[in-house]
Amino acid sequence: MNKKIEGLIGSLSDSCFTHASECLRELCQMIEEETGEKPSLNDLCELLAVSLRECSGDLLSDVDVQAVENLTPKVVPHKKVRLKPGDTLAIPREKGGYFFVILITSNQFGDAFGIFEGHRQVPCLSAGWQPSPIKYPVYSGRALVCSGRWRRIGHREDLLDLFPKSPEVFHIKSDHPSNDQIGPYGSGETITGELRNLTEAEAKEIGLIQGAYRQVMLEEQFEKYLQETLG
Repeated sequence: MNKKIEGLIGSLSDSCFTHASECLRELCQMIEEETGEKPSLNDLCELLAVSLRECSGDLLSDVDVQAVENLTPKVVPHKKVRLKPGDTLAIPREKGGYFFVILITSNQFGDAFGIFEGHRQVPCLSAGWQPSPIKYPVYSGRALVCSGRWRRIGHREDLLDLFPKSPEVFHIKSDHPSNDQIGPYGSGETITGELRNLTEAEAKEIGLIQGAYRQVMLEEQFEKYLQETLG
């Protein structure tokens, strides 16, 4: 996606993408009902090209749509994904749209992801995007990045400043009742193995006392956590 298109897409409201998605879904359903089979990507592009030629010539800013002969789809080939700190990912949301996270670091605990508030209908963010972070990062894996379900959509090292460089893992006291190194309200562990006692207020904020916090989540558990946390 070139910078001009990226800037336009990033500036649009979610209602534009919702309307476009509904129109395309309805169009594909109509084709399937009339022909008995789903359209291919080439079929859809051909129909869109024919439809564009039936519109007013000044519909677009750069070409006369009545002169459009065809639309050619371009599919990105599957590549091995190599993530690095600062890469932003779009994670599908059950109710539609995407959640957004950023890879903070990778260490013996796993891949640490910082989470951003809210969601958008399209997996694309503008260069000027200034999100609000969820306070506590989560450790997970990258299997769903490799499968293509989680989409790498950009690189924003500047957003790493919103999160700790090496997020702690938190231990619940009830899981370690005989370990005197774990504080009464739980403890935070650094990647060097150092432990610190948590306050009651901090443990509640993290979700330790309620039992809502997990040290490390499988990718599917992480998705569920995002659904429960962000809606």
